[in-house]
Amino acid sequence: MTLAVFGGSFGIAALAEIGQPAAHTGLGALMRVSPDFKKFWKAAWSGKLDDPTIREMQLLSGYLRTYIGGTANANREHEFIMGAVTNADSWISRTTRMAETVAEFGLKHGLLIPIDSFTRILAGATFKDQIINSALKGELAFSEIYSAQMGLETDMVWRIAQMMKQHSELVDVEGGVKIGMLNHHLWGDLEAV
Repeated sequence: MTLAVFGGSFGIAALAEIGQPAAHTGLGALMRVSPDFKKFWKAAWSGKLDDPTIREMQLLSGYLRTYIGGTANANREHEFIMGAVTNADSWISRTTRMAETVAEFGLKHGLLIPIDSFTRILAGATFKDQIINSALKGELAFSEIYSAQMGLETDMVWRIAQMMKQHSELVDVEGGVKIGMLNHHLWGDLEAV
């Protein structure tokens, strides 16, 4: 019942995160991927990862899990919110599954799951965009300090950019290029994947 009453406030709170991808990669990257917003939102709302580039980001990051209804969810707090009951008898398991289904419905329709998923997909797309467009200009995508904060050494950012330049599908768009599939299975530098 609490989720039915307060579920909308979760989604409203998650709206604050929407600007983070632009803050981390810049407005240029956001504008280049903006034509894909509708596709990102559709995947975030339905959980269906039909688009190959979104599916590739999911496979590389491992951040999506399935909804109870069989679709996908990128909400990192989901397991914490739901709580995990393991090794329980079947009555408790069925009751827990029913409660999780109701709670997940509240989180989805309260917009927390779709907004969180959309933000994650958008962050992945703008991150790829920033790396490739900077590399094509011969520039480092992120400052040395920011790269270190993300857990990447400057050398690794260059190596990732080189693999992207060699193997990714690039599409010319206004303000640079947009990256499609990374084709990471073709990358010779496996540490860069």
